[in-house]
Amino acid sequence: MRVTVLLGGTSEEREVSLVSGVEVCAALREAGHEVIAFDPAAGPLGRVAEQEVRNRGVSQVPAEPPSAASPFELLRSPEVTECDVAFIALHGGMGEDGTVQGMLDLLGVCYVGSGRLGCALAMDKE
Repeated sequence: MRVTVLLGGTSEEREVSLVSGVEVCAALREAGHEVIAFDPAAGPLGRVAEQEVRNRGVSQVPAEPPSAASPFELLRSPEVTECDVAFIALHGGMGEDGTVQGMLDLLGVCYVGSGRLGCALAMDKE
């Protein structure tokens, strides 16, 4: 199965998302899946970049997300739109509030986890 793992992103929890995302990639590859690590803030990560994230771990000082194209433009990339399923490993912000889920719904991309409404409702803790 072709799985795109969405990791990184633009939230303050970017570093945690990168690290957890590359671990998900490793586990999915070990299970025999074809995996692409994809950062909506920067595009696809190569295997070398994934290994650098694994070696570095979570930094004490979070790195600023790269200033690239809009995350919504990047999500329209073939790495996302042509996968069998997306695994959302984004933390905080648009990864947990239903924004990415809504975009994937509009693009017709299947993904694991809660849908956009459930995410939006759960994000509002009040």
